[in-house]
Amino acid sequence: MKKIFCITCHKISVPLKLTTDYLSSFPENIIIIHVDKKTNIDPFRRNLSPGIIYLNDRVDITWGTVSQIKAFINLLKEAVNFNPDYIFMLSGDDLLCMTNKNINATLRNIDYKNLIHYQDDRNPWIDPVIRVKYKYPDYFYARNASVFCRAKKKLMLKFNLLNTNDAFFKYRHLIHSFYKGTNWFGINNKTLEKIIRFLNDNHWYYDMYRHSLCGDEVFFHTLLKHLNVTDIYHNTTMINDALRYIDWATGPEYPRMLNEKDIEQIKKSGCIFARKFSDDINQEHFSYLLSVD
Repeated sequence: MKKIFCITCHKISVPLKLTTDYLSSFPENIIIIHVDKKTNIDPFRRNLSPGIIYLNDRVDITWGTVSQIKAFINLLKEAVNFNPDYIFMLSGDDLLCMTNKNINATLRNIDYKNLIHYQDDRNPWIDPVIRVKYKYPDYFYARNASVFCRAKKKLMLKFNLLNTNDAFFKYRHLIHSFYKGTNWFGINNKTLEKIIRFLNDNHWYYDMYRHSLCGDEVFFHTLLKHLNVTDIYHNTTMINDALRYIDWATGPEYPRMLNEKDIEQIKKSGCIFARKFSDDINQEHFSYLLSVD
C-alpha cells in the first residue's frame, strides 16, 4: 500500500527522527517534509533518512495564520504526483504509535475512509465562521500573549470591533456552511485529487482564508463538505475520528505534552499517531509503543 506521510516542522525533534526512521524503512512509504522557511534545512538532510523528499516551495510559518494552510497545500500538491493510496498530514511533534502492518490493516478495515475529525460532543464547539469572517490583526497570532493582549482580543471579539474580511463576504454565498475540526488528518487518493482539482480551479477559496485565525482547522473540513466527500470515518467510541491521540483535558499546556507515562494509554487507544510528544521519548519507549501485546 503506497502511503505518503506529509510533515510540517521547524526543528529536528526526537519524535520526528523516530517516526521518519521507522516509516522510511518500508519501500511502500514516501515521506515529504515541509521545513519552515525560517529554518536551515541542511541539518534535516544530514540527520534524517536519505530517502526523504523536502519541499523546495517553503513557507515562513506563523502560528494561526494562513501560512499553515499554504504549507499544507504545497505538501498535498507534491503528494498527488505520486498517486498514493493514502496520505497523512503530520507535525514534527507527532509520534507513530502503530506498526506499518497495522496501519495498512486499519486502513483496509475502514475501507480507506478519510480520517478527519469534525467537532462533535467529544470536544468543545467553536463557531467556524468566526475564524474566517474577520480580518485579524497581528496581535491575535501571538502564541504567548500578555495579559493585556489577551484582554484586548476578548474585547475586540465581544464588542465586534474587528474589521470584516472582504473576501469572506464576497464569496460567502458560494459555500453552504463552514465546519471545523482537528487540522491533522488522513485522506484517500480520491479525496486528495478532488482537493487539488478544486484548489487549482478556484483561487477564491484560498483568498477567503488569507486573514483567518487558525483557519487550517476550518479550511479542509469545509472544503470536504463542499466537495460532497461522504466517505469519512466516524466512530464515537474513539478519541476522535482522525485516530490521533491528543490530550486536551489534563494540562497544564493544551494540548498537553505527552511522555513515556502516556504510552500504556496510547497503546489501548487504537490511534495511529499521538501528539504532541516531548523529546524525552527514546527508541526503547518507541519500540514498546509499537509492540503488539
